Amino acid sequence: MKSVLSIFAVLALIACDQSQQSATKPSEPMKPTRSVTATSSDPMTFVAENDAVIQTLNVTWKEKNRIDFDFLVKDKKTRKERQLKGSAVSSNQDPEIDEDEEGMAYPAIEFWHKDGSCQFAIRIAMQNASKIQTKAGGCSTGLPLESVAILKRKAV
Repeated sequence: MKSVLSIFAVLALIACDQSQQSATKPSEPMKPTRSVTATSSDPMTFVAENDAVIQTLNVTWKEKNRIDFDFLVKDKKTRKERQLKGSAVSSNQDPEIDEDEEGMAYPAIEFWHKDGSCQFAIRIAMQNASKIQTKAGGCSTGLPLESVAILKRKAV
């Protein structure tokens, strides 16, 4: 029940925010608050880990709908590493809804990176860019490119 109420509250906030944005700039994609991301050249670092791996994702805003990223996954026991770097774009102005560890819903902007058959999604929380989830499909096997947990933004 708590999750359902949270989803309705988030959707109501999104609707209000979208109506304010559409009145001023209807063609711009939505993105996290600029006060959090500072300038487009300031990188943001996000980290998640479990018993097996540590995932580190560096994100730099390049344009309103494009980011550069560097995603590194390290196996804690074998010390093997897997890295995926590139640019990702968001073509959708509508936010996706993700859930945090407590089941609370929040809106996120989804950015896509495609490299051959590998499709990699980065979903950045809209409100303050404090958390990210990743999804992957068609990528080579090895260390996981999907989030092992929500990647949380490291303090600068």
